[in-house]
Amino acid sequence: MLLALAALSTSAHAAEPMFNASLSASYWALGAQLEAAPGVKFALWNQPDNILFTDTFLKAEMRLVLSPAYARLVPTVIFSPIAVLEIEAHYAGSVYFGSFSTIKSFASPDADYAEVELDKLTGEAGAGQRGGGTVTLQGAAGPMLFALWGEAERWSTTPFEGRDGCCFFEAEREVLMAWEDTFYSANGVVLYEHVVNADKGSKLRVGNMTNYQTAVETGDELLRTGLITVYTFDKHWTALLVVQPYIISRAWPTFPPYVGAQVNYSL
Repeated sequence: MLLALAALSTSAHAAEPMFNASLSASYWALGAQLEAAPGVKFALWNQPDNILFTDTFLKAEMRLVLSPAYARLVPTVIFSPIAVLEIEAHYAGSVYFGSFSTIKSFASPDADYAEVELDKLTGEAGAGQRGGGTVTLQGAAGPMLFALWGEAERWSTTPFEGRDGCCFFEAEREVLMAWEDTFYSANGVVLYEHVVNADKGSKLRVGNMTNYQTAVETGDELLRTGLITVYTFDKHWTALLVVQPYIISRAWPTFPPYVGAQVNYSL
């Protein structure tokens, strides 16, 4: 990080404004989610003749997330010292609306919170905060693309009418979490890339994505794996589709699977 700061002091002209926006929809839990992320990106020690240093950067952004369940403000810093590694630190302040999927509390971490039970409960309004980080390793070999990333976060959540019971079902993470809890995830994706139109930058990527996540205090966990398809229309627009059967989940059956779609715009 000290090297990154030193590079910024000598390369201020490399600052580049950034903006990303996405609209997501999923079959389970959240329904729809809108995210906007203005920010700035600083190119660091880019060396075109060295594959490890062709796209190194330090990026700061402010993510604004809105869904029927909650609104979040997420200041984020991402540091890429080499092309195959990204390190992210973030903080999120959340407001839960008490509608749709959140906050639904339970008396015990062993409580039955299968879909039928979740549907019977009324959501509570509340607020929360979390802080943590993500480490991503990524690479390519010919037309094959690979990425592995792990995340660790500390959560604190409180309904406006006070905490009742031990824990609650978190719609985004899809696990039962204690009011004060630590969350971990481990994720991987393997994609085959086909260039549709090199001049426009159009690409089709198809492969597998696997997600595992767990809450420490409750011991709850989730595992799903399945198809991911990503189509890049040009340098601005991308569409994504995920279809993943649940392998481990106390909330959802294996079938029907998790289905998620996203349209993303980048400036």
